[in-house]
Amino acid sequence: APTALNATSNTTGKIDLNWTANTTGVTGFRIERATNSSFSSGVISMIAPGSASQYSDPSVDANATYYYRIFAFNSASLNVKWG
Repeated sequence: APTALNATSNTTGKIDLNWTANTTGVTGFRIERATNSSFSSGVISMIAPGSASQYSDPSVDANATYYYRIFAFNSASLNVKWG
């Protein structure tokens, strides 16, 4: 299961995400972004490959607050989430 999800803003107006994968046999990671901590508003999903441990979210508003969580998945189904 991915752990230690960290989000930081960068100088180009993106949010850089990084995490520790701690997984084998992962097809990819589904990253979810929301505008509230219960993930019931403004939710979008982004996909990173299974070999990734970082992703840059390019579609952010500098005046907004975002919440992120990440799921590892394989070809069978979603695996474990870290939020």
